[in-house]
Amino acid sequence: MFLTTLRCLKSQANVDLTAVIPARGALNNEIEAMQVDVRLMSFEALRRVNLRVTGIPATTLRMIGSLPRIVSFLKETNANVVFVNTIVCPIWILAGKLAKCRVVCHVHENEADMSRLLRKALLTPLKMSDLAIANSLDTARWIVATIGQKHSVAVIYNGFDLPRDQPLRQPIDCSAPVTLLVLGRLAHRKGQDVAIRALSILKADGYQVKLQLVGDHFPGYEDYVDGLTRLVTELGLSDAVSFDGFAAEPKAFMTNATVMLVPSRAEPFGNVAVEGLGAGIPMVVSQVGGLPEIIKNEETGLCVPPDDPQALAAAVSRHLQNPHEAAQMSRAGFIDARKRFGLNAYRDGIVASVSGKVADLNPL
Repeated sequence: MFLTTLRCLKSQANVDLTAVIPARGALNNEIEAMQVDVRLMSFEALRRVNLRVTGIPATTLRMIGSLPRIVSFLKETNANVVFVNTIVCPIWILAGKLAKCRVVCHVHENEADMSRLLRKALLTPLKMSDLAIANSLDTARWIVATIGQKHSVAVIYNGFDLPRDQPLRQPIDCSAPVTLLVLGRLAHRKGQDVAIRALSILKADGYQVKLQLVGDHFPGYEDYVDGLTRLVTELGLSDAVSFDGFAAEPKAFMTNATVMLVPSRAEPFGNVAVEGLGAGIPMVVSQVGGLPEIIKNEETGLCVPPDDPQALAAAVSRHLQNPHEAAQMSRAGFIDARKRFGLNAYRDGIVASVSGKVADLNPL
């Protein structure tokens, strides 16, 4: 979404962009390809490990130490607006205010499982911003419930370059082998283990079904990945589950999938759900976070309780047993995604946020 935001702002003739990232890498190359000025600058980002009580003082000191350097940079570049792409970089909010800039913070995070103390520590810097953008109503409500400030929170759904016409797909035929797809990083909150257990139930019910897990894990999540492989072995599913790793272009997986699952335990928005709608795949998602705002239950897909393999399996079975209904939901979902999650709506919202036209955003 950082790259999408840059592209949207780049399209405006009156916007002169400078992107700041903490290290050189693939993101750096993508930005340069857009012909956007990119600067490398070391700065602290909050992570769960340094949000522990014992880590907060040292993290705070490191952030404060970088503050003069960031403020000087903003003044030297004559910045008018600071667009902070994530709440985990709060030092840029403070620096922007000290440099007398308009500050907009895009909140993609929704950590409802955090203690109230840590939620307040994470979100309180938003009170210094001129506007907080939430990626879903659920995220916006989380912000307001934690720190108040209802007047300066607006919802802008993530935007996607969706095809003009729904891709053609073969009708579901449950008498033939079918493929379930989970697309996303391997992590407990993403619920791949729930999908594996649901697969076991479906196979016990006689379905010829396989599960593709497309995505990799962040460092530190190795125990969860090891647990997934053990679960597959324990349930006798080694021939039915594939771990396909990270895919820069996952369209081929979506094209070949019969049903797409988003079995998350927590999901502030759910990009992959929109991408699934854009690919015309029958969808089953957890009724958690922003996912029910994307998938309208029994209209554009099916929503099930999180962490419930039996309910997930039952929803998949419904799609497989009712191919005409599944196709109708997919068609309605594609039309709805084009209307609500297209790039034009996203670009208009982002441009309004940086220009100060908050009234155009229908703030929460």
